[in-house]
Amino acid sequence: MRNITVENGATPAEVDMAKQFVDRMIRNYNIQLDEPRPNVPQRTSAAWDYWRSLLEEFCLKPSRSFNRASVMMGPDYRIIINLGTNEWHVQQVTAGNKTVFKRRGMESLRSYLRENAPKTYAFHS
Repeated sequence: MRNITVENGATPAEVDMAKQFVDRMIRNYNIQLDEPRPNVPQRTSAAWDYWRSLLEEFCLKPSRSFNRASVMMGPDYRIIINLGTNEWHVQQVTAGNKTVFKRRGMESLRSYLRENAPKTYAFHS
């Protein structure tokens, strides 16, 4: 639940709900916060692999939390992908996480990134 953050693509309401859920679980099941937690590897999926590959084409480093992925595009914009529905949207972070663009599918994201992703350059000697 600690991965549910605005930075990972959750809405503020989802973050608040996750915190409330954790607090309720701690109270109801008498969980001690200093108990060691097992390190469970995150399952990967084909959908995640394809989306990650697409974003890396544009030198963007995505992160994944459950069924969502997100990546910062420069300091002002965040792309959030719902891996289950293939819907994605762009939030303007500097405008209170306002959604400024929304589509579905990898090809529409590829087209968007061709037009809007920060340009990267490699110099070879």
